[in-house]
Amino acid sequence: MFITETAELKGRAIEAIDAAELDQVAVTDDLAQLGTLIATGNAVVIIMPPAIRWDTWTSAALTWSLYIAAGPDPIHALGPLNALLDALAGPLELTEGEPVTLATNQGRSVAGYRLTTTATFLTQ
Repeated sequence: MFITETAELKGRAIEAIDAAELDQVAVTDDLAQLGTLIATGNAVVIIMPPAIRWDTWTSAALTWSLYIAAGPDPIHALGPLNALLDALAGPLELTEGEPVTLATNQGRSVAGYRLTTTATFLTQ
């Protein structure tokens, strides 16, 4: 149900990043890649599978959590994170953002945000 919609969301994120002319930003759905991508100097957008809420038997609301992260430390992360927030807010119709600290599988912590967007789809 949500594979196509998630791929479309990823495409919109890439288009928004390209339109904002942001360099060194990776978009992925694999949280395990976070540490490697940050270590190579990239800011990262991670798109997680959506939560699903059936409003009726014929429609479902999909709510995605996206994580954006940058490094190597919080001071250097502020510029890339702010640029990503500006680039993604409108095109992805973001409804919420919360600061988070993300742990990499290399044992490092990086600054980021958990962003939320919701869309309703007919299921039949």
